[in-house]
Amino acid sequence: MANLRAQDLDFATTGGGWTSGSLSKSYTTIGSPATNVSVVITGTTTGFQANQPAHNANGLGQNMNFTSNTHCITTTITFSPGISNLSFLVRDVDRGALATGGNGAYNYVDQVIITGQNGAAAVTPAIGAASVAGANTVVGNVITGTNNNVAPVNTVLFSGLVTQVVIQYCNGPNVIANPGTQGVTIGDLSWEAAPLPVRLVSFQGQVRENNVVLNWETASEENSERFDLERSTDALEFERIGQQPAVGTSQARQFYTFTDENPQPGMNYYRLHQVDYDGQFENSKPIAVEFKPADAYLKVYFASFHGICVETGEPSPHFRVLTPAGRSIQHRVETLGDNRYLLHLSPAPNGLVIFQLVTKNGVFTKKLLNLL
Repeated sequence: MANLRAQDLDFATTGGGWTSGSLSKSYTTIGSPATNVSVVITGTTTGFQANQPAHNANGLGQNMNFTSNTHCITTTITFSPGISNLSFLVRDVDRGALATGGNGAYNYVDQVIITGQNGAAAVTPAIGAASVAGANTVVGNVITGTNNNVAPVNTVLFSGLVTQVVIQYCNGPNVIANPGTQGVTIGDLSWEAAPLPVRLVSFQGQVRENNVVLNWETASEENSERFDLERSTDALEFERIGQQPAVGTSQARQFYTFTDENPQPGMNYYRLHQVDYDGQFENSKPIAVEFKPADAYLKVYFASFHGICVETGEPSPHFRVLTPAGRSIQHRVETLGDNRYLLHLSPAPNGLVIFQLVTKNGVFTKKLLNLL
């Protein structure tokens, strides 16, 4: 997992600063780990005053001369890859004076609506109360001016992962038809580089019969799409052998399993290639599982109606004999020498029996049909 560092976008200095009058700018490789940020402004852009928008001491200023109370300006900020704990200030969301002859309407009413996305999922910010009491109201993700020319400040925080933020600045309710001059400032941005989306608790593998069963557990997942299962025989070159869908986003523990039905003789190395919906990925540390094919060192057959002959190179082997229903068949093991054993069965089986060799690498199973 990468070490997280605070990141910042200063509209006055980052990437040479915002060009006055421009409606977009791309900021590349901000901080470490690197984040790319795109800022695009749309809407009634003909209402901008000269050389606006422009950076100022507090952020990105947007001063308007709206000629209609239906006009809006939208600022879309996109982060690649996504980030977490984004915070910024919104300044000057207030209200003008009562208009002369406006029948109780105001010269202007600033209203800012802030939304966020984490991929396709909507994200809601936490918006603090105005720094000047009574200057504006905050309802959900909407800030509306309620007092005259007091230049308040509101804090905006997205505590989780976010890939895009949209800040829409419009006229609020009860505004005269031609609101005239007004403006807000979007403060400089601060965030943490987003961690990769999965906290892996454990990843293990074990031999079961002629397969290798892989199990892994996650403590939390954020925007996680899938796990690719990869295998190698030298821990250098890995190939994908399967895929497992992830849950997406969860703060609860999740458990996964995958069976490799074709492990290679000898040492097998496995790793998880985790991919999120934004294309980010992370590889787990490899684990090693030794696989000894049963057929390479195990030979088993009925030697008589009452006995099974076993030939195996496994040291100190342990045997089981079962009925098809899983009930144990009593047996006595006689060592014949040269890694050969005779299992005396009681009672004598009739038809199909299940033979199992239990080793430190797993359990190998054979089905035997007694025709003697």
